[in-house]
Amino acid sequence: MKTKSRIIRKVFRVFLIIIIMLAAMIILPFLFKGKIMEAAKIELNKNLEAKVNFRDFGLGLFSSFPNFSFHLDDFSVVGVNEFEGDTLANIASVTAVIDLFSVFNGGVYEIRRVSIVNPDIYLKIAGNGMVNWDILPESDQSLSAQEGNDAEASAFHIALRKFEIVGANIVYEDIAGNAKLIARNLNHTLRGDLAANRSLLQTKTEISELTYEQGGLAYVNKIFMSFDAFIDADLENSFKNFLSLVPAIYMNDFSEIETSGNLSFNGYVKGMYTETALPSFKLDIQVDNGEFKYPGLPSSVKEINMAVNIENPGGDADKTIIDVKKFHFSMIDNPFDAKLFIKNPVSDPYIAASVNGLIDLSAVSKVYPLSDDEMLSGSIDAKVSFKGQLSTIEKQDYSNFDASGSLLLKEIRYSMTGMNQQFEINHAQMNFSPAYIDLVNFDFKYAESNMIIKGVIEDYLAYAMGNKELKGKFVASSEYFSANQFMSDEVEGAESEMPADTLALAAFMVPVNLDLEFDVKFKKILYDNIELENVRGLVIVKDESVRMRNLKGNIFEGSVGINASYDTKNTRKPRVDFALTIEKISFQKAFKTFGILQKFAPIFDHAIGDFSTSVTFNTLLKEDMNPDWMTFIGNGLMNTSNMKIENVNTLNKLSDALKTESFRSLDINPLKMAFDIQEGKLLVKPFDIVMKGMKANLSGWTSINESIGYDLKLTVPRSLFGGEANNVIEGLLSQANAKGANISLGETIDLAVLIGGTLSDPTVKPLLGQFRKNMVDDIKQNALEEINKKKEELEKNAKAEAQKILNDAEQQAQKIIEEARKQSDQIKKTAREAAQKIQKA
Repeated sequence: MKTKSRIIRKVFRVFLIIIIMLAAMIILPFLFKGKIMEAAKIELNKNLEAKVNFRDFGLGLFSSFPNFSFHLDDFSVVGVNEFEGDTLANIASVTAVIDLFSVFNGGVYEIRRVSIVNPDIYLKIAGNGMVNWDILPESDQSLSAQEGNDAEASAFHIALRKFEIVGANIVYEDIAGNAKLIARNLNHTLRGDLAANRSLLQTKTEISELTYEQGGLAYVNKIFMSFDAFIDADLENSFKNFLSLVPAIYMNDFSEIETSGNLSFNGYVKGMYTETALPSFKLDIQVDNGEFKYPGLPSSVKEINMAVNIENPGGDADKTIIDVKKFHFSMIDNPFDAKLFIKNPVSDPYIAASVNGLIDLSAVSKVYPLSDDEMLSGSIDAKVSFKGQLSTIEKQDYSNFDASGSLLLKEIRYSMTGMNQQFEINHAQMNFSPAYIDLVNFDFKYAESNMIIKGVIEDYLAYAMGNKELKGKFVASSEYFSANQFMSDEVEGAESEMPADTLALAAFMVPVNLDLEFDVKFKKILYDNIELENVRGLVIVKDESVRMRNLKGNIFEGSVGINASYDTKNTRKPRVDFALTIEKISFQKAFKTFGILQKFAPIFDHAIGDFSTSVTFNTLLKEDMNPDWMTFIGNGLMNTSNMKIENVNTLNKLSDALKTESFRSLDINPLKMAFDIQEGKLLVKPFDIVMKGMKANLSGWTSINESIGYDLKLTVPRSLFGGEANNVIEGLLSQANAKGANISLGETIDLAVLIGGTLSDPTVKPLLGQFRKNMVDDIKQNALEEINKKKEELEKNAKAEAQKILNDAEQQAQKIIEEARKQSDQIKKTAREAAQKIQKA
């Protein structure tokens, strides 16, 4: 009985354990779903500069117990900033197997296996050199913190046993290089312990269709490729560089081409690949008496013989030797031969190379199927050889380096889909020496544009090896050159939303390591919709910028001088510095030509006459080559001839407000004005305007958003106002007098006008401010005159009263003097009589 009871208890325990395990398998994925999801989001947001999204995710234990099986469905990565809206990756599903106990522990999460199914990946290098896969943050701060502090380490640890990609489609496109690599149905498997510091990795890759195109030509067209390898990898130091090791591949014949001849291909890679050392490797390619012919074409490329050896004993990359002992083919009875030998490519490259052959480009269509709209003709005759060490060139020890020969191009014509017009090289000749290339002549034409360039190219070998700047001085002349045809992305015949007189341009990056100077002499040059004639000056390409120095020419009936630079060190936002002087250019032609006037000064479209100006400015540019107005800083001066302006909406509204036709058409004397441009505003400094019968002063601003604010002060003869206008003035006068003024109008009237609103819908408000000031001045003057009058009257009365007082005083004084005299005589008489009496006694 006891035994039976124990059996029942054991069965119950087993059953309970099974129930608990089943419950765990069902419940745990949901229990830890949020935790894992949060960790994944944190890692993605912290480590990627991109928009990451997925439709759904799931967790499971049944298929991988005791590990979590984690999967994402419809996973996408979309670019930001430079590549806003561009899709980097679309993946049907991503599956990762995660160690269950690492989730319980709450520390690191160990990923055991990763599977990526049906990914579509688009890798792009933009025209400015930016790449869309650079989605890691630029700052190294978080990285250093992670490397230096285990407590801050990433929540994910790669303990990977298997990595696989199934059914991938990958497109790699280089816009500037006009190149594209396409891999269809790529399957890849990588096995090994990526958690170990050192591991033997087994990799297998197959691509159903591999295509490489450049310049519109398919050099590799839908070939099948398979590659297997065992790699002894030092993962602690070099895993991040593992994918940079790209082994050589071999190519099967195209199925549609008839071929003959022998091909042998063999090689190996042995050893470790690290940041500081290469494995030993060797590659031998041998082609004997090869020939290929496309069906339906009359001729074939014959006598293809090639012997190539590339090898390195391992360790130092400087030990690499590249030896192309033979490269020969014949096309329509024109043989072509080339050889190349390079050693010590890192420290001091030794180069021995030669090219000798004639290529008849018109024969290409007889051996290679060009498209229906593609045309190629002309000839290339090359006889060039080089031999010596690069250091001798760098030291200018030209006697110890051999370089000689010439390259001659004649009557080359090429056109294809995507090109607006046919490109032509009428004649080009380059003669080679150790010190320089003598560009005897380079005469080309594209559409209506033509140019002839002559000059000298220095340091070309050092530049080709990536060790030095390419220097050159040239004279470039042209009868007509349209920069638009080389800078625009527009295709001829394509519809455009741009106005007819403008063109959509794209910002271009100036290559590094160039030091080129062009003495230009153009009879006519077109940039955007600006046409210049008889242009002379210097154009310098250096330090990732283009500089124009003392460029002078004619524009319309006037002259122009330009000093400018276009700097692309900041690849996202090129900078322009510009100093422009223009002499005697028509207002209306200038308005139609310069976009800045359309933004800030539409009055130019209503002005008849000409002007001269000097302007300096600097600004960052957007991708379409338009200014970033918030960074635009400029200033300038403008002088005009006698001019006439009419039908300006602001002045029309002023005429309406004042009930006079005087402002609808104005003849203006020559004027001088100064202005600044900053923070999206044209700031006009106060300047005087003299018109027939009137004087004015104007100042204010126009914003990039077309809002305006101007202060116009007018002095207008009363005689120019008619009946209705005088009624308006009388109304203003009545308002003034109603507030206590007691004045009358003079022969001239001073008005202040505030102009606001926008360029297309301005507001005009005549003010009493200046008028009131005049009335106060009149009151002050009248009062002063009255005071002076009273003063004069008082002074006159005071003088008369003073004279009367003086006269009265004088009369009284005479009376007193006469009385005193009489009294004196009486005293004297009395004294004489008294003396006589005494004498008689």
